[in-house]
Amino acid sequence: MHNRKNYVFAGSDAGGERAAAFYSLSIQRSSMVWTRKPICVRCSLALPNIPSTALRNCCLGTSSLLRWRRPKPPPDMSGESIKSFVDGTERLRAFYSGAWPCFHDAEIVEMHLWRGHVYPGEWDNRNVFPILTLKVLILEATQPNATSAGNDVLATLRFHSVDQVRLQDFNHNNSIVDIAVSSEARGFYTNGEPLPPALLMTIEQGFGLAGSFSCTRIEIVTAECSPTGPLGEPHS
Repeated sequence: MHNRKNYVFAGSDAGGERAAAFYSLSIQRSSMVWTRKPICVRCSLALPNIPSTALRNCCLGTSSLLRWRRPKPPPDMSGESIKSFVDGTERLRAFYSGAWPCFHDAEIVEMHLWRGHVYPGEWDNRNVFPILTLKVLILEATQPNATSAGNDVLATLRFHSVDQVRLQDFNHNNSIVDIAVSSEARGFYTNGEPLPPALLMTIEQGFGLAGSFSCTRIEIVTAECSPTGPLGEPHS
């Protein structure tokens, strides 16, 4: 019986044959590797049971892979390259005589994720996609040509339309080696204009937090001299 002994539990020879065939099919199915296709949120809502063959950018700002894929490791890029992707750099540069600061040994003291809001129906320009906000303590002592320490800066960085978010090991001390970024083309609008590139971010772990994610825009929301005492507080 298909070189199997499952038939002895089936009650009859015919039942055993059917059971053995079923077990053979089950074993074959479990050994197969299934790769699900990319599908965006909007398509998955419309066709929940049909894997999409659409491109990752089939609906602007709603891309999401069903199968996890870590963003490609960004190349080694200096802070002077990173600044080209950031809005509001003048808020931070003001503390460093117009230069872009070094994030080595900076500490992430607060982290906030918001899902955004997508209006029902057709595309709405008011749609907001997930946002990640980080409060980062940038140390004076690690800046190039630093001669003193203690005059640290607390900066709020906001990352818009985040996707593929992977964060781990957040604890009481989250010192990082750097925040690295690279860009990746995302395709085109229906009118042929290129979409804004995806920015692939890596939080390089020193102690505590490590992470990676993609976004479409980076913004310096605030920058201020670091206050004395506890930094940040829980959100109500």
